[in-house]
Amino acid sequence: MAVVVGVDIGGSGVRAAAVSSAGELGEIRRVALIHRGVDAVIDAVRAVSLDLGATAVGVGVPGFVRDGRVVASPNFPEWSDIPLAKRLSAALGCPVHVENDANAAAFGVYVARGRRRDVLVLTLGTGVGGGIVTGGRLFRGSGGTGAELGHVRVGGNRACGCGGRGCLEMWVGTVGLVAAAAERGFAVRDGAAVVAAADAGENWALSVMSDAAEALGLGLASLTNLFNPEEIVLCGGLSGAQRHLAQAEVVWRAEGIRANTEDVSIVWEGRADAFAIAGAAWSSS
Repeated sequence: MAVVVGVDIGGSGVRAAAVSSAGELGEIRRVALIHRGVDAVIDAVRAVSLDLGATAVGVGVPGFVRDGRVVASPNFPEWSDIPLAKRLSAALGCPVHVENDANAAAFGVYVARGRRRDVLVLTLGTGVGGGIVTGGRLFRGSGGTGAELGHVRVGGNRACGCGGRGCLEMWVGTVGLVAAAAERGFAVRDGAAVVAAADAGENWALSVMSDAAEALGLGLASLTNLFNPEEIVLCGGLSGAQRHLAQAEVVWRAEGIRANTEDVSIVWEGRADAFAIAGAAWSSS
């Protein structure tokens, strides 16, 4: 019996589940990462995939992926031109497909929402990932590393892990929120701490979230003008801060070309884990 397993590799751990042909997820298993080295990640993916009885595996990884190779990863700095699909396939003895994690999440959203519409997805987490599904297929660009939506430039000079400056994820992702807090003289652990401070009415945190909402709106306007999707879906851990990011929709409507925004809806979907796991499995088939 074929068992397709979807795997989502994150900065702190690996999440995996068996995914049925109907798109139903089994129990999500979690394996903590002791560190982010290639061998440690391969060992974790191998262990959980074998435990689930995998006969085929789809893996979502936070990095620039081309033909099964991780070219580079801003969140896994020591990864450079790693033939991840080949190494995992050898370790598991079954076919392995490797996909950018945000692309996987985007495809998972597309399938979960009925495969009906062209969709643009942003995952708001440690960084900002993104993916586009059009005509039922993921858009990857000519070399496979396209649709890096979190690296659209929205302004400022804050250095990003991709090598650029002023990227969207440096305003809206956890890394950007922590940097913005530090610029105001506040040391925080993560984006959740900034959101909690904003919930408590602390002015510095409200200012950080206001800037994040403005940047998100500008980024969405540029992306909508470029891709003209039927629907925009925002998911990931920080999508739970919608109450502080809602102004982004106002900015998006004001800054985007009306012909591209007037019939488009923005949907806030919550956490992206299940989407990324399912999408990794589905995109492997």
